[in-house]
Amino acid sequence: MSFASSEESKNFFDFLDIYYEYSKICNDDEVISWLENRGSDPDFWHETALTWHWESGVDVLHWIIRQPTCEMATASWILIEALSGGDLHATAADYVTSDLEFFDMCKDIVERWRAGFYTSNRLGFTKQQAINFDQSVAAFNRQRLRIGNPPLWQLPRAALGPFKGKQAVSAKDAIFERGTLRMTMQQFTDTYIGSLTLPK
Repeated sequence: MSFASSEESKNFFDFLDIYYEYSKICNDDEVISWLENRGSDPDFWHETALTWHWESGVDVLHWIIRQPTCEMATASWILIEALSGGDLHATAADYVTSDLEFFDMCKDIVERWRAGFYTSNRLGFTKQQAINFDQSVAAFNRQRLRIGNPPLWQLPRAALGPFKGKQAVSAKDAIFERGTLRMTMQQFTDTYIGSLTLPK
């Protein structure tokens, strides 16, 4: 981004300071309630999954994958991204000393795939996201074979893609940034432009 003047540059960074101070939509322990009140929004959930900051935990992702209108591509992206990067184990007992919330979410996705819970295949990935997903699927499959392809991680073929639906439409009002739920910059500007002023 280029600026016509140093004053414009300063104003932009001043705006960013204000944005990051005031744009948080709710407290962290209220995010799930906010999502529930928002209602079904598979595009928003898909965008959230694709850009999720994994160090922020899995509570939001676990809520998303339990929604009846969650997209196939969304659930599979979460599962494959979660399982392809670490060591895969053959039984649930092997996960007792690891992150149980993480394991429970992955197991939940697998069971829902097997039960036919995910029925919508409307959304997909960008070209680069599809490449990344396929590489992660390959890593996941290698790990499964290494541990004997245990029943715990056996999935319907459809769960491994390809997902050729359209890209999600970005939400105009909200975004998760590094796990924090914020107004989009446009929504923040539209909401507060008259009540918040840039520092002098």
